[in-house]
Amino acid sequence: MRRVADVGALLFHRMEFGHKRIRQRCRRLATFLASAAAPGMAAHRQRSATCPAPDRWPEAGRLAGGIDDIVSCIEHAMLSQRLVLQSMEILERGVTTATRAVRDASEAGFTDIGKHLGRILNQAPGEQTNRMAMTIIANALTFHSVIAGTHDIPTVARIRTETDGPLQLPLLDCWIRILDGINHWPIFRVAVDLLATLRVDTSRRVLDALTAASSELAEIGVTSRHDLAGRMFQTLITDRKFLATFYTLPASAALLAELAVRKMNVDWNNLAAYPELSVADLSCGTGTLLSAAYQSILARYRRAGGDDSEVHRRMIERAVVAADIMPAAAHLCASQLSSAHPTVTFGNTRVYTLPYGSNGPSEAKIGSLDLTTMSGTMSLFATGQQQVGGKGSVENRDIEVAAGSVDLVIMNPPFTRPTNHEATGVPVPSFAGFATSVDEQRMMSSRLKTIRNSLLRTERHVAGHGNAGLASNFIDLAHMKTKPGGVVALVLPLAAIQGASWQNARELLTARYEDIAVVSIATDGSTD
Repeated sequence: MRRVADVGALLFHRMEFGHKRIRQRCRRLATFLASAAAPGMAAHRQRSATCPAPDRWPEAGRLAGGIDDIVSCIEHAMLSQRLVLQSMEILERGVTTATRAVRDASEAGFTDIGKHLGRILNQAPGEQTNRMAMTIIANALTFHSVIAGTHDIPTVARIRTETDGPLQLPLLDCWIRILDGINHWPIFRVAVDLLATLRVDTSRRVLDALTAASSELAEIGVTSRHDLAGRMFQTLITDRKFLATFYTLPASAALLAELAVRKMNVDWNNLAAYPELSVADLSCGTGTLLSAAYQSILARYRRAGGDDSEVHRRMIERAVVAADIMPAAAHLCASQLSSAHPTVTFGNTRVYTLPYGSNGPSEAKIGSLDLTTMSGTMSLFATGQQQVGGKGSVENRDIEVAAGSVDLVIMNPPFTRPTNHEATGVPVPSFAGFATSVDEQRMMSSRLKTIRNSLLRTERHVAGHGNAGLASNFIDLAHMKTKPGGVVALVLPLAAIQGASWQNARELLTARYEDIAVVSIATDGSTD
C-alpha cells in the first residue's frame, strides 16, 4: 500500500492542467486508497525535468485522514507553487515595464495622465497608483485570455492582426462590447477607464509589455487554469513590496479560511443550502480572505457531489458580501470572486464601496464601521457607496447586512489607531485616507465615538478601544453581524492577546464565543 499511495500522489501532480473530470478521478482514486486501508498520505512533487527526484510533504511520516482530507490535499497539491512564483515574476516584470512607460510620459510633461489614473482609482497620483493601474489592465488582459473563444470574444492576438494601427482602440472596443453584451463588469470597467486615459504612444508601450506577459503566461498554462491565474494575480497584488499595502498574504488567507469554514455549523451535503449561506468581509481589500473562504466552501460543494460552476452565479449574487472604502480594491475583490468560474455570468454582486469622509460641517461617514449599529447605509458624497455588478456599478444602493445574519465574518481589519501614535502631525491617522482634512478626521473620530457609545447602551461587552485601534472596533462590527452559532475569523495584531487596551475585546470573546483558536504567524526568518 505504501507504493500505491505514493504513485497516487504522483499521478495527481501529473494531471496539473486538467479540468473537472480530474476532480472525479481524484475522488475515485482517493476512495480506492481509503478502501485499501492505506496507512496515511503524503504528497510528492517532481521538482523539474532536470531534477526528477520529487519533493515530499511531509518530509517524514504520513498524514492521517479520510477521503475528504485526501481530496483536499490533492486540490492544494495540484496548484503548483513553482508556477505561481514563475507567473508572478512574469506579470510583475510586465507591470514594471508598463509603469515605466507611464512615468516616462509624466516626465515628458504629460502629467495629466497620472492625475487621471489617480482620479479613476480614487488614490493620490504617483508610482503606487500607476502600478495599481497597470496591474488592473494586466488582470483584464489575463482574464481576456481565459474567456477568449466564448461568446465570440476574439483573442488579443487576433485583434492585433486585424488592425493596422495601435492596439489601444480595437482592444477598448472589444472590452466595451464585453461590458455591453455579456458582463464581466468588475474586471473590465475600471480597466477600460484606465486604458482610455493613456496617450496612444504610451498605450503602445504599455500593451506591448502586458500582452507579452500574457503570452508568456499562456505558454506555461496559466490562462487555461483560472484558479492558478487568480491565485497568481492575488499573490501579486498582496505583495507589500510591490504595491506597498498590508493585505493578507494568500498562504495566510488559505489557512485562516479553512480553519474558519470547517467550524461553520453547516450540512455540507445539502447542496440546496449553499446559496442561502452568508459569508462577509467588511474590510475586504482586494478580496484575498473572502476569495479563500469562498474557494473553501466551493471545495465542499464538489466533495458533496456537486458541480460548483452551477452554484457560482447564485453564490456571487446572494451569499458572498464584501465592502471596502477603496473603489479599486472593491473591483479587484469582485474580480477575484469572478475568477472562480470566469465564463459564468452573473447580475449584481454584494460587493460594495462604502462612503468615507464628510459632506458638510455636521455629518461624516467612516466606511464599514457605520454598519456596526445599522443594517444598511447610503451614499451621500463623492467617496460614496457603489454596488459592483455584473453589468455595472449601481450608485446609491443600500448595503444590507442585518444584525445577527451572517454565518461567517472573515476580515483583516486596519490596525491604525484614532489616537496620534502612528504619525506625527496627523490628528487622527486612522481617518486620514483619501486626503481627508483635519476637520473631517475629527468629525469621523467623533462618529466612531458615537457608535461606541450607542453599543455601550445595549451591549454588555464592547471591544472597541481608542488605544487598541480600529481593529478592535471591527471586532464589534463582526460580533454584531454574526448570527448565534456563526463564526468570526480575524487577522489581529499580536497585542490583541496581551495588550491592556485589548482587555475589552478579550472579555467579549471569552463571554460570547467558544472553541476559540489562536494561530500566530511570524515573518519567515523571525525569531521573536
